[in-house]
Amino acid sequence: MELRSRLAKYVVTALSLREVPTYYRTDATVALCWIQREENWGVFVNNRVREIRSLSKKEYWRHIPGKLNPADIASRGCTLQHLLQYGWWKGPEFLKAFPEAWPKSEFSPNQELIAAGMKKKIIVDLSVKIEKPEWFERLSSFSKIVRVFCWMMRFVNKLRKKPSYGTKTLTVEEKAKAEIILWSIEQKKHFHEKENSVHGLQVVRGDDEVLRVKTRIIERDDDLSFLYPILLPSKHYLTECLIREYHLKYCHAGVQILAAKLRLQYWIFSSERNIRSCVSRCVVCKRFTAKALITPPMQLPLDRMFAIVLLSCVALATSSGIQQSQPYKFGYSIKDHHGEQHREESGNGAGSVVGNYGFTDDRRIARQVNYVADHVGFRAQVKTNEPGTANRRRGISND
Repeated sequence: MELRSRLAKYVVTALSLREVPTYYRTDATVALCWIQREENWGVFVNNRVREIRSLSKKEYWRHIPGKLNPADIASRGCTLQHLLQYGWWKGPEFLKAFPEAWPKSEFSPNQELIAAGMKKKIIVDLSVKIEKPEWFERLSSFSKIVRVFCWMMRFVNKLRKKPSYGTKTLTVEEKAKAEIILWSIEQKKHFHEKENSVHGLQVVRGDDEVLRVKTRIIERDDDLSFLYPILLPSKHYLTECLIREYHLKYCHAGVQILAAKLRLQYWIFSSERNIRSCVSRCVVCKRFTAKALITPPMQLPLDRMFAIVLLSCVALATSSGIQQSQPYKFGYSIKDHHGEQHREESGNGAGSVVGNYGFTDDRRIARQVNYVADHVGFRAQVKTNEPGTANRRRGISND
């Protein structure tokens, strides 16, 4: 329809017929409603309606029945003879009459199709649902939760005047019964049993009203808790407390060990993911598994380097390895941007060693050690031109 508007605008401009009213007719009732109505249309419809209205007036758009619309012949198809007889070249006959005599077409458009072109409204619910926390979420230890629940059961039994344990301390049987009842209550909140199946797992409900997983090793002669483990919900506070307690009980064990230990009594949905999540939040494990800080080794200062040379010479002189069977001589000299260092040593093969070691830095400050080791002992002399030493000679001897 925007093409019709462009064509009509071009013809009116080319023939200078701006003062002559131009009427537009279409048999598309939905598009006609889009043009004539003032609604918040969608992007696709709104762009085309805005262009049509910029080229024409919405009051000049009228409806024409499909039988009287000569433009439909191009879409329906016809023979050449029918085309010559049809009013393709002249248009409908009522156009020859005055506008007052034009037929008024009544139509009922499809409101659903019209509404489909309107801009979609997005309704955002900003209401905040505040869930009341469970009583056990105030505690962080699974054992403590069980003990508190035991005292709650004792209090209820006392109000109902039922026989209860007369001891002031909780017994093992009492804690085990309280844990079973606690898991039974939470299972009813999170699991919906359907034909003895929960999320694809075959389950059975025992006399204690607890859902247990029916494993494929029930024919094995083993404990009931291993053959029929208790089904536990995933991402539940009690489940996380249970995993955390096992983690501490088994000395901060890893994921595989915890999964094996928990499997002896419980069946947790996505157990590996839940266990890994709890272990990753353990502060102690993070501290001991952290990567050690590695620093590059530092270079030794010059004074320590001379001390090491002197000590090595003393050790060489006092050791029995000084007695060489044959004379020897060695030495080296190294130059780089830091300075120059050299060493020379020779032995006569009869127990006498003579040598020197020196270093000159980039500031031309030199240090040299001359040493002699023989049957008398070890003697060394240090020469340097460091400021403040006045080129003094320092001697070290080990007679």
